[in-house]
Amino acid sequence: MQALAKDIAYILQDAGISVCLNNPQWKLSEVITDSNKQKPDLHVALHSNAGGGTGTETWCWKTQNTESAKFSLKLQAALVKALGLPDRGIKDGTAPGHVLAEIGRIQAVSVLTEIFFHDNIGDVQRFKERRQAVVDAVARTICEWFRVTAEKPQETLGTRFIDVAPGRWSHDAILKVVDEGLMTGYPDGAFLPARPVTREELASVVARLLQKLGGAT
Repeated sequence: MQALAKDIAYILQDAGISVCLNNPQWKLSEVITDSNKQKPDLHVALHSNAGGGTGTETWCWKTQNTESAKFSLKLQAALVKALGLPDRGIKDGTAPGHVLAEIGRIQAVSVLTEIFFHDNIGDVQRFKERRQAVVDAVARTICEWFRVTAEKPQETLGTRFIDVAPGRWSHDAILKVVDEGLMTGYPDGAFLPARPVTREELASVVARLLQKLGGAT
């Protein structure tokens, strides 16, 4: 979700919208305190779900006649269209037994969306296949909410790998070797940039490089 948020943030920032991302090491109470300190016009929490279900749902402050509900309806519709998973609807994050602190204690218009179930293999695969569509859907919905035009930035590795942020120091180098066909990621959508390389993996990279050099001559 942090990598997803960063990719969304790049689009929003290019459109002139100021974005504040939370520190992934923070506790929920710290996230809430920081949001209320920053005083944003909109607070969007990106989550994945669990419990063996399937689909997308969005939580808001009440479900009718609030700005939170209005935005939730737009975001939910955009995410369902982007992913094609079951529509679990919008839900009241202030209802007894279902109170969500990131809804009830945030002073800004706030929503919390659970995009897919991370313990459902089908949901996870669908998210991997349509990750960029999710990025675009969230960014477009926020831009429309603020009545600004979203400009899609150049592709970054964040649209391909879940663990390589555009701002990472090795981003451009990884992009180069991937585009050249020298290295690839893993089936789960990760690149694992800090993982040590085995001898056989190194042999595979060198073999591809030699093949390219041989073809060039």
